[in-house]
Amino acid sequence: MAELDAISEKIHSENEGNPIMDFLKNVFSVTPKTTPVRRNIVMPRDYELKDNRKINATTGKEINPNRDLIGGKYPSERILNIVKAAKRYNQDPYDLLAVDLQETGLGTSKRAGNENIGHGRMNMDELIPTKMGSDDESDSYDMFARAFTTKMQYADKLGIKDPYTKMQVYNGLGKITPNTEKGYHGFAMQSIYGVPLPKEGIDMRKNPLYGKRVLDLRDNVLRKDEQLANYIKNIR
Repeated sequence: MAELDAISEKIHSENEGNPIMDFLKNVFSVTPKTTPVRRNIVMPRDYELKDNRKINATTGKEINPNRDLIGGKYPSERILNIVKAAKRYNQDPYDLLAVDLQETGLGTSKRAGNENIGHGRMNMDELIPTKMGSDDESDSYDMFARAFTTKMQYADKLGIKDPYTKMQVYNGLGKITPNTEKGYHGFAMQSIYGVPLPKEGIDMRKNPLYGKRVLDLRDNVLRKDEQLANYIKNIR
């Protein structure tokens, strides 16, 4: 069979471009052909992120490796679903992954859960319309992407160009004081994102600490991972 294929290939090469010869080669070739298919890229059940940061983006000081680094294993299913939802609304998947990494540890923190993706805090009537078949089909991942897109559109309306301040819009542009989230945390905060929190508070529009933290995770952890980039590129 190999000899017949070799003869067929020789005849074809001598008559390349002849549509009749192309047809005859496809019909009479001896060796069976397989239909070319897109190679499936399968992520491991838990994806390991590496965190080699040295400087804390919010404080400008050296990172405490025992407290500030987030390297470890994270559920690939959550990563996959966030990327799909981000692409559905033409958002950068790295933005949404970084937000959920900050808010819920990509599903590993105590406040995480299947219904708490990105820790979004918006009413349904505030969100942009879903791109799913109906609101009933809009799951938590879809609603997270809708909430993020809604907030980014609001930032555009405000004319915000600075990337840190724009990301801050997702978390809010107000002033944070020690008692702002006392009901949530159960105690008055002494610092936020590693920065001491004075009694008068910190204006997040003037000093977008959340935006700095999230973009640091995005650019210096997630975007540094070449294998993750390959997965993200191939997720549909």
